[in-house]
Amino acid sequence: MISFGRLLRGTVTRFVPGAAAFIAVVIVIEAMLGATLSAGALGVLSTELAALGAGHLIAMLAFRRRLRSDAPVTERPTAFAGAAAAVSLLVILALAHPVFSLWAVAGLSTVAGAAGAIGSLFPWFRRQREVDALSAAQRELESGLQAASPIRSPLSERVD
Repeated sequence: MISFGRLLRGTVTRFVPGAAAFIAVVIVIEAMLGATLSAGALGVLSTELAALGAGHLIAMLAFRRRLRSDAPVTERPTAFAGAAAAVSLLVILALAHPVFSLWAVAGLSTVAGAAGAIGSLFPWFRRQREVDALSAAQRELESGLQAASPIRSPLSERVD
């Protein structure tokens, strides 16, 4: 099973920068077109970015048992997933043109981050029967370790 630290590192060092890079490109394009960025827009963008990262991490934690240990959670596919999640969020917000509340944007961002995480790492998911077999083997190993008797030293035995 992949550790929490490795999932957090992948989210912070790959997924969030990938999403931030796409958002930065959109900001630069809008600035070249003459648009200005207000303080409120910066707050919305930072909320989107934080919610994208939170959605990614939550999805990875939820599916951690199903991920194979060789899943590239700290590698390039995770960065591409961040950019793809930001693209999908931009498309959703552009198609649903009315102004959203900050909570709605955060909710959509969380869902987009989770979808990006699942979509990018789907090839590394185990089937349910593999997860069940691993769980059964782990339970059997743990029960076998508990049932094992401690090794006795010949010096520790009392002679009556």
